[in-house]
Amino acid sequence: MSTITLLISFWLQAAFIYVPVMTSGPSELRVVFNSKQQIEVGSPVMVLGNPCGKVTEIAENHAIIKIQPICRSLLRDGSVALTATRALSNNQIGRALEVISPNGNAPLLGNDDEIKGYSSFSDYWRNV
Repeated sequence: MSTITLLISFWLQAAFIYVPVMTSGPSELRVVFNSKQQIEVGSPVMVLGNPCGKVTEIAENHAIIKIQPICRSLLRDGSVALTATRALSNNQIGRALEVISPNGNAPLLGNDDEIKGYSSFSDYWRNV
């Protein structure tokens, strides 16, 4: 019984430590592109292959994306966004933004920050 109490106590302490970290980071970001992209308002935003938000606004050279709280701590300085064609819900093929973040302890992005967007991996490697 004391083992179970100890495990529950440890879990509760860990939960209070990690909750703020999981929800810190930007709720909205601007993704800046060199040219107009084939994405639409409502296109999904993927982080680490998981759906983490939606495109909420499109302009000539940028998109505004809204990020779910659970994914915000994954967006760090040095993140980039790639336009990707992928399988979406209901077996549909569509355009999505795939956000790739650097490993390590780079600072979290904030709401006023922007990240660079690329039309493909090839475009990314040509410009790095």
